[in-house]
Amino acid sequence: MALHPREHNILKGLKAEKILDIGSGLGYTAEELERLFPKCYGVEPQLNSLLTDQAKTSYQIAKNFFVVAGRGDGLPFLNNTFSGAFSHWSIHHYTYPTTVLTEVYRVVEPGGWLYICLLYTSPSPRDLSTSRMPSSA
Repeated sequence: MALHPREHNILKGLKAEKILDIGSGLGYTAEELERLFPKCYGVEPQLNSLLTDQAKTSYQIAKNFFVVAGRGDGLPFLNNTFSGAFSHWSIHHYTYPTTVLTEVYRVVEPGGWLYICLLYTSPSPRDLSTSRMPSSA
């Protein structure tokens, strides 16, 4: 289990038809995310990560998880494509994380959500939170 049980409970309470996983890496969270959400798309900037045996296995197990090579600061998706976005231990790798957040805002539909988890040693409930995108007026 790649997700902490508290994270799993938070995500279980979020509704989304299609989500984006920013920085999918070797696919450690792919199977868990696809059990929580009907369709999952991942973006991973390290193409060599996607070619490892671990990644191939993870992404083959997760049948409703589709991963593409790309970067969070230039997401290869149309506006309002996703109901929610997920970033697990990845956003801190970007030189300009505000650019990533701007891109997420662009591809997540109004009223959607963003879940970000940064490195932690032992999460407390106050460390784990979710933000909602503003609804369109």
